[in-house]
Amino acid sequence: MKKQIDIYQKVLLGEILPKEAKQEIASSQIVMSENQQVQVIVTPNHVSWMLNCCLNQKINEQELSDWASFLTSDDIENIYIHPNWEDERQADYYESMWYILQQLSPPAIDGKITRERVREHLEILDRSYNNLSSG
Repeated sequence: MKKQIDIYQKVLLGEILPKEAKQEIASSQIVMSENQQVQVIVTPNHVSWMLNCCLNQKINEQELSDWASFLTSDDIENIYIHPNWEDERQADYYESMWYILQQLSPPAIDGKITRERVREHLEILDRSYNNLSSG
């Protein structure tokens, strides 16, 4: 189970691409019982980091979209969670972060990811979560 958690964590941190993670998970032949729940905490800092990676051209727009799609995928539902996800008040607090991830994940629906849209998402995160980019 440790290896699978590591793979999901590496995707979150942008260390490996989702495509690579899917291949590693498939080849690892790790079978998890229903009792073993892999959960990785996502924070606005993670989203801000990846948006900045796109602005700084460390990743391209498609890689950003693939990353967001992986985190919000129904195939891995409830693996990526926000802190204290059981608390409804916390769900409200993290709503902006999840909304941004959802907008990034299907560019065919919400439009092409551009540098301007990335900047807009960063501004929303900064306003919603107390100036992340200044920290």
